[in-house]
Amino acid sequence: MSAGLNGHQTISPSFVKVDSTQVCTLSASSPSCLTTVNGLGLGSHNATWGCGGGTAGGNSFKVVPKTVPGYINPKYMIVGVTYAPPGPSSSVNYLNSTTVSTTNSVGNTFTSTFMTSLTTAATADLKGWQAGISATISSGLTQTSTSSNSLELDQAVSRSYSTSGAANPYTGINHDYDIVWVWLNPVELFTLNQDVAGHLLSLQWNGHGVSTLDQPSPDIYPMYVGWLNGDIAMTPSQAAPIRRTWAAGELWPTGKGPGLTGPGAGTEFETIAKADPYWQCTPHPTLCPATPDATRYTLTPNNPDLLYLQAPVGGTPITQVYTDSYTKIATQAQGGSYEATVGFAFEKTFGGSIFGNGFKSTLKVSDQISEKNTWDHKLATTNTSTATITMTGPPCVVVGNTCNPVYNKSTQFDLYEDSLYGTFFLNPVN
Repeated sequence: MSAGLNGHQTISPSFVKVDSTQVCTLSASSPSCLTTVNGLGLGSHNATWGCGGGTAGGNSFKVVPKTVPGYINPKYMIVGVTYAPPGPSSSVNYLNSTTVSTTNSVGNTFTSTFMTSLTTAATADLKGWQAGISATISSGLTQTSTSSNSLELDQAVSRSYSTSGAANPYTGINHDYDIVWVWLNPVELFTLNQDVAGHLLSLQWNGHGVSTLDQPSPDIYPMYVGWLNGDIAMTPSQAAPIRRTWAAGELWPTGKGPGLTGPGAGTEFETIAKADPYWQCTPHPTLCPATPDATRYTLTPNNPDLLYLQAPVGGTPITQVYTDSYTKIATQAQGGSYEATVGFAFEKTFGGSIFGNGFKSTLKVSDQISEKNTWDHKLATTNTSTATITMTGPPCVVVGNTCNPVYNKSTQFDLYEDSLYGTFFLNPVN
């Protein structure tokens, strides 16, 4: 016996692992930890351990695994894709939208041992985080666990998003003006469960948070597909947010930094662009999907025949307004997914800590996590969000007795719903 923490008398026990707990058998040998003789608890390695089944003079104690909370700072998270309609006078307006909502998981980030044992527990409200300290913020987002390793991210405030088409009304649908919505200041929270000797037993994902090193709210930025595939150059002011200079002081892997890279093959711009299956349609029309992927897109039940007609000589173009509610996603469309591999950093608080070193040991790749968007879980039941689609055809500029130029692309469109993000997609019929 010897004087231990808080003056309690202590004895060195030996340990036998039983499932996810440790059974401490009192002995005079193993110095791996100390337990109080009166059975009130064990204090070693700066941990507080629950223990029971033992009393003063008893010979065994059951020890609860040590929990080590912390978080990582991914460079970005894809939270939505909205699709451009044809022409500048057409638009799709999302009210109470799931544009910034999807079901996502991080399970493929980890080696098989920890992927199998991963559990999910998230508070509904997202908090702001900096230097390991949380703060209550008004994020406008909520999260709920949908399975043992996935979360539903939902918009909690009334907000409207509008996506319009290209300025040239004669080009029809130009997917360079589709938008991928990218969250630039997410954090991902985890708890490591260790045994008394410091061996990692399992991992718990505690959901998303917001890095207030940037701003005290989620920084969700619209990235036009034309920026991402290199068709359209970004201005310095458009590019400034994606440089993420506020994250320069975080601990990044060698050769890596906080800004998003691209455009070009193998860059983060390309990874983000691929969340939209139609990202290559403008620069490479032959690579454009001929038909919508049935595992991702569902034809809306009403399927209105949406028209984009050029005005006749001397006339004005037709305007068509259609409002539709999100519907239950068809079974075949629940197989869609998009997975992005994202680099991350640690804040200095966690860089060389027990959490930082322990978390690295769980990863398939030492400096990357996997963010996988799957079919929007909320759409499996009900969704009160709506979208209003306004379609106005191109004008007729009369030259002689004819229109010049003449619009010669599709005039009819089917309406689909993207099961990953709950947004609407127009597919040419003819």
